[in-house]
Amino acid sequence: MALIASGLFAVAATSAPTAAQAAAGNPGTPAAPTTVYTENFQNTPNNNPVLLSSYTGATGQTYTADAGWLANCNGQVISYSTTALGNCSAADDLSHVRQLVWALGAASGTQTTNKAVTAYTENNPGANAVEFQTATNIALPTSTGRYLTFSVDTAAQNCSVSAPQYQFAFLDSAGTATNVGGSSTPARPAAA
Repeated sequence: MALIASGLFAVAATSAPTAAQAAAGNPGTPAAPTTVYTENFQNTPNNNPVLLSSYTGATGQTYTADAGWLANCNGQVISYSTTALGNCSAADDLSHVRQLVWALGAASGTQTTNKAVTAYTENNPGANAVEFQTATNIALPTSTGRYLTFSVDTAAQNCSVSAPQYQFAFLDSAGTATNVGGSSTPARPAAA
């Protein structure tokens, strides 16, 4: 099974979201959104694999994951042009994840230069393990009347196992997780 995630999403927050409200003086007109956090995994100087726990984003944010998601072809930031195996045990496995990185980049025309976080799962990383987490909390604006949204770009392929399932969560300052909706599975593209 292969799974790659790229794009932006926040998994740690310093306070719980509240219901959205219009700004004072603008009843019925929502304020323009403010980006609190973004990550695109492009902050590497070359095409060598970088383990997620060693990667530092452009804003200085670092990341962590449970051990199973940092071994066996999991948890590497790579590009389509990556040729070094990193923590993959076989060139064929690296080839599969490179194809998924290429597919993610196709949407923006960056097929050969796009970078993404891999999760090929050569071994079973275990149930309910954290695949990706910011190492420190992300500060939220202190204003009231806000809500949070996020998005993630993913690509997956598998031959004999079920599709991957994600469960996203926000962590409060005490480290308590609050699930964001139910688990989700990457959508399949519509047939042409």
